[in-house]
Amino acid sequence: MSVPTEVLQSGPAHFNQTGQFLYYPLHKSSGVIRQELAQKLVKHAEDRAKELGISALIHDWKVCVGTLDGNAPSDDRSYYVEWKNEQGTAISVVGILIQNGCPVLDHGLEIETN
Repeated sequence: MSVPTEVLQSGPAHFNQTGQFLYYPLHKSSGVIRQELAQKLVKHAEDRAKELGISALIHDWKVCVGTLDGNAPSDDRSYYVEWKNEQGTAISVVGILIQNGCPVLDHGLEIETN
């Protein structure tokens, strides 16, 4: 099973007219997440979904693995696993950290609605 992946990188900082920092814009890069790691991340997220009692809800949703830390080495990145339904609602396990190529910790769920 091939898992779709996306790697987002931050661009140059944006500031307002007074020089106050606003944000780093994110854009998709050509980078990919290794399939072996992507599958481990999905397994970790599926286990968390079972623990939280939502695995039946997301069972048929499309899954994607990604990172917002495309500028960092792969072992220093924070990853997410996102399930999205046809209506655009998404449930993600976010802030997944890895050690020696295996997920060891996450920062919980994020829910996005339209």
